[in-house]
Amino acid sequence: MLVLETGIRRNQSIEFVSLNDDGSVDEVNKTDGISFSTSIEALSSSLFDDLEYAEEQLSIFNDGKSSDSEIEAFYKSEINRLRELMVEKGLMDVDGDGEYYAITLNIPVITVNDIHAEAGRIDIRSGDYEDTGTVLSPGDASVTILNHTLASLVVNDITIPQENGGVFLNGERQDVGSENDPVISIINDVDLDLALIELNDRVDTADNNSVLTWPSITLRGDIANRSGKLELKSLSGEGSSALGKGDINIYGDIDVKDQVVMTGGSTVISLPPGSTYSVDGSEYAKWNAEIGNNGLEQANALEIFNLVNRQITGPSIYADNISITAEYININGKIQSGKESFTLNITQDMEDTIDELRADGATGLVRLDVGSEDFSVFYDATNDQIVVGDMRVSGGYIELEGHILNTNTNSEIELLGGYAEIDVINNTDLDVKIMGLDASQRGKGTLIIRDKAKGTSDNPVETIYTKDASGVTVTTNGVATTGSDDMTYDLERAGVIPGPWVKRPLSVAIPQRVHRLGWVLMPLLKIRKMSPLMASQR
Repeated sequence: MLVLETGIRRNQSIEFVSLNDDGSVDEVNKTDGISFSTSIEALSSSLFDDLEYAEEQLSIFNDGKSSDSEIEAFYKSEINRLRELMVEKGLMDVDGDGEYYAITLNIPVITVNDIHAEAGRIDIRSGDYEDTGTVLSPGDASVTILNHTLASLVVNDITIPQENGGVFLNGERQDVGSENDPVISIINDVDLDLALIELNDRVDTADNNSVLTWPSITLRGDIANRSGKLELKSLSGEGSSALGKGDINIYGDIDVKDQVVMTGGSTVISLPPGSTYSVDGSEYAKWNAEIGNNGLEQANALEIFNLVNRQITGPSIYADNISITAEYININGKIQSGKESFTLNITQDMEDTIDELRADGATGLVRLDVGSEDFSVFYDATNDQIVVGDMRVSGGYIELEGHILNTNTNSEIELLGGYAEIDVINNTDLDVKIMGLDASQRGKGTLIIRDKAKGTSDNPVETIYTKDASGVTVTTNGVATTGSDDMTYDLERAGVIPGPWVKRPLSVAIPQRVHRLGWVLMPLLKIRKMSPLMASQR
């Protein structure tokens, strides 16, 4: 039987398992379509630029008086916040006189070269076609990058075409395609929480000055996956859902249908002039998926309403500190920094898992899956107890600069501005050792919006929201108002012009405002000639 198959390299993956002492990769599992290089580089961060900017702003608004104005107090607190954050990340230290100074820390870096994942099509040209064999042309594709090491990742271009696979007869598709959207997944999951617990068991905490640096993910190239999803995560432990604290940096264009960026560290998105960044993925991809047939179908009022008012099920970007800079920022999803409540429920199911570990002769510390993004939990086989890793409440800082727009009426910006609550509930008979729970600090409660849509590209309107025990302070271009609990911001609603398939006035569903998000699909002209073939006998 004849077997005809395409797309054998449509699923590209690479897994970094371990490093050598010199920082080079020791063990790696990968498909043939991926290459990489390694290097040792000085740890760098955009935090240095942020600190310099805060110091410059403080000097501008310093009026020379003994008491601080609201804007002076803000930038002084911002300088302190940045310094403390850089000390935590190993970028700065403090001398005996309380002076901060930068330090150089060299780290291993893995650079992943360009990746192209595509499922090829089968194109049959024939007047008579009979399928007597097996024809396989799957329409799904994927790219997976997993890093279990301490090396930071730098990723170049990744491309998955909008259309993949399929069987075509004389230009017409015969199969229905794949039901699974293509996925690009990039995850760091080195278990630094485990390393910290083991280090504390070996070294007296008071004498322990070690700094363990969470590896970062940096997208240096463009990411294209118009029919699918981009997933960027810093996790703590292989197979764990607990968030790590590795930074995630995006410097390239992102053109995907959906995206999720999750870390307990910082997320910095910095794009060049003229760029557009959509928090929850490209509007083109969402409208195309809803209307279908690559824009050749006609949208109705209900489809338009559902797209403009689609529900938000969770954050598209979650991080401790978030900074987004682009010419146009489309907040079409949820941006979240910090949480107000944390609950760890240690159930009887976990004790059953521990019974199995005992029976298997487990030793040392074994990570337990508790289904939580906030807690790292381990079974200590030596002492027959459950260990909860150090957990400290943080977050609450978001900074946006660009033309701030939105194409979804349910868009959200959420940040922690008060004290959070931590609950640990033990429903087992085992002792629980807690390495540390700290809810003593308020969330930063700081939202900075430099809006070019309300000002100009050279002189955006800067609005700073800060929340503390006395309420919300709103500072606009250096002028502060206090005493309110209102943190609302009037976003510019961007009308959506999704090409020629909308056959009704947009004013029916979408307010007519200054900015428009639009795209054009180029028509493809096909001329198909079919001629009968005749056989003659002489």
